[in-house]
Amino acid sequence: MLLTLLAVLSSTTVLVGAVLAARLGHAQLGGYLLAIAIGLPLAAFNLWMVHKAGFVLACFTRSISDLSQNWFGKAFCSACLLWTVCAGFVGFWAASAVIRFAT
Repeated sequence: MLLTLLAVLSSTTVLVGAVLAARLGHAQLGGYLLAIAIGLPLAAFNLWMVHKAGFVLACFTRSISDLSQNWFGKAFCSACLLWTVCAGFVGFWAASAVIRFAT
Protein backbone atom coordinates (compact mmCIF):
# COMPACT_ATOMS: atom_id res chain seq x y z
CA MET A 1 0.00 0.00 0.00
CA LEU A 2 2.82 2.41 0.83
CA LEU A 3 4.53 1.57 -2.46
CA THR A 4 1.38 2.47 -4.37
CA LEU A 5 1.02 5.72 -2.46
CA LEU A 6 4.62 6.72 -3.18
CA ALA A 7 4.25 5.80 -6.86
CA VAL A 8 1.05 7.81 -7.23
CA LEU A 9 2.57 10.75 -5.36
CA SER A 10 5.61 10.93 -7.61
CA SER A 11 3.54 10.42 -10.76
CA THR A 12 1.17 13.19 -9.75
CA THR A 13 4.15 15.44 -9.16
CA VAL A 14 5.32 14.80 -12.73
CA LEU A 15 1.92 15.83 -14.07
CA VAL A 16 1.73 18.90 -11.83
CA GLY A 17 5.20 19.97 -12.96
CA ALA A 18 4.10 19.73 -16.59
CA VAL A 19 0.96 21.79 -15.99
CA LEU A 20 2.97 24.32 -14.01
CA ALA A 21 5.28 24.75 -17.00
CA ALA A 22 2.27 25.67 -19.12
CA ARG A 23 0.98 28.06 -16.46
CA LEU A 24 4.29 29.84 -16.01
CA GLY A 25 4.72 30.01 -19.77
CA HIS A 26 1.39 31.86 -20.06
CA ALA A 27 0.13 29.19 -22.44
CA GLN A 28 -3.29 29.14 -24.01
CA LEU A 29 -5.55 26.07 -24.09
CA GLY A 30 -3.32 24.35 -26.65
CA GLY A 31 -0.30 24.75 -24.39
CA TYR A 32 -2.13 23.21 -21.46
CA LEU A 33 -3.29 20.30 -23.62
CA LEU A 34 0.26 19.81 -24.85
CA ALA A 35 1.58 19.87 -21.29
CA ILE A 36 -0.96 17.24 -20.26
CA ALA A 37 -0.11 15.18 -23.35
CA ILE A 38 3.55 15.25 -22.30
CA GLY A 39 2.89 14.78 -18.57
CA LEU A 40 0.55 11.78 -18.76
CA PRO A 41 2.96 9.36 -20.48
CA LEU A 42 5.78 10.51 -18.22
CA ALA A 43 3.58 9.99 -15.16
CA ALA A 44 2.48 6.54 -16.35
CA PHE A 45 6.09 5.51 -16.99
CA ASN A 46 7.09 6.85 -13.57
CA LEU A 47 4.29 4.89 -11.90
CA TRP A 48 5.36 1.69 -13.62
CA MET A 49 9.05 2.17 -12.80
CA VAL A 50 8.51 2.94 -9.11
CA HIS A 51 6.29 -0.15 -8.78
CA LYS A 52 8.83 -2.27 -10.63
CA ALA A 53 11.69 -1.01 -8.45
CA GLY A 54 9.68 -1.77 -5.31
CA PHE A 55 8.90 -5.31 -6.44
CA VAL A 56 12.51 -5.94 -7.45
CA LEU A 57 13.64 -4.74 -4.02
CA ALA A 58 11.07 -7.00 -2.35
CA CYS A 59 12.33 -10.02 -4.30
CA PHE A 60 15.93 -9.10 -3.50
CA THR A 61 15.33 -8.75 0.23
CA ARG A 62 13.11 -11.80 0.60
CA SER A 63 15.97 -14.05 1.66
CA ILE A 64 17.74 -11.73 4.12
CA SER A 65 17.00 -10.95 7.75
CA ASP A 66 14.05 -8.90 8.93
CA LEU A 67 16.32 -6.13 10.20
CA SER A 68 17.92 -5.76 6.78
CA GLN A 69 14.53 -5.87 5.08
CA ASN A 70 13.36 -3.08 7.36
CA TRP A 71 16.45 -0.99 6.59
CA PHE A 72 16.11 -1.50 2.81
CA GLY A 73 12.42 -0.60 2.98
CA LYS A 74 13.09 2.64 4.82
CA ALA A 75 15.90 3.52 2.42
CA PHE A 76 13.63 2.84 -0.55
CA CYS A 77 10.86 5.02 0.87
CA SER A 78 13.34 7.83 1.50
CA ALA A 79 14.68 7.50 -2.04
CA CYS A 80 11.12 7.62 -3.41
CA LEU A 81 10.43 10.82 -1.50
CA LEU A 82 13.61 12.38 -2.89
CA TRP A 83 12.66 11.17 -6.36
CA THR A 84 9.27 12.86 -6.00
CA VAL A 85 10.99 16.26 -5.93
CA CYS A 86 13.15 15.34 -8.92
CA ALA A 87 10.10 14.02 -10.80
CA GLY A 88 8.45 17.42 -10.54
CA PHE A 89 11.49 19.02 -12.15
CA VAL A 90 11.52 16.37 -14.90
CA GLY A 91 7.87 17.03 -15.71
CA PHE A 92 8.41 20.79 -15.67
CA TRP A 93 11.52 20.59 -17.82
CA ALA A 94 10.04 18.26 -20.43
CA ALA A 95 6.81 20.19 -20.80
CA SER A 96 8.45 23.59 -20.89
CA ALA A 97 10.90 22.42 -23.57
CA VAL A 98 8.11 21.05 -25.77
CA ILE A 99 5.88 24.09 -25.23
CA ARG A 100 8.73 26.44 -26.07
CA PHE A 101 9.54 24.44 -29.19
CA ALA A 102 5.89 24.22 -30.32
CA THR A 103 5.07 27.90 -29.92
